[in-house]
Amino acid sequence: SVFDVDNRAASRRATAYLAAAGHRHIATIAGAPDNIEARARLKGFREGLAAAGLPVDEDAVWTGGFRFENGVDAARLFLAMRKRPTAVFAAADDAAIGFIRTVRDASVRTPEDVSVVGFDDIDYASVIDPPLTTMRQPREELGRLAAEDLLARMGRDTPQFPPRSARLRCEL
Repeated sequence: SVFDVDNRAASRRATAYLAAAGHRHIATIAGAPDNIEARARLKGFREGLAAAGLPVDEDAVWTGGFRFENGVDAARLFLAMRKRPTAVFAAADDAAIGFIRTVRDASVRTPEDVSVVGFDDIDYASVIDPPLTTMRQPREELGRLAAEDLLARMGRDTPQFPPRSARLRCEL
């Protein structure tokens, strides 16, 4: 059984949100290229730009991972750019927070100088200043579905229990 979120659609919506706010040069802090969620989120980012009629700046597609340190690394690349993006979609909140913290230390303000949208809605997203706009994963619903599936399987004598799947929507 597989219970997950529609990473691609959520990333497309996050990117569309930034484009609708007037941003024309949008970067992304993508996860590791070998991570299936990161690939889906990057694809959604690219689709969101295409739907808005915006080009992808490959110099502003920063891969690496979902951790705080990956956001720090992306911020250093951002700070070195001559023409900086005005918005960043981070494929994980941890990376978004690392980015925000690092650019803030260089006197770059969020959201005044660069807007940032994250992904996951971790607890720290609401306490960072300013609070992080993020794609909220329905973690409780995912957990409930997985627990129900496990309990249903535990009561079966046969391994032929049909797998279930659900792809849930994220909320901005």
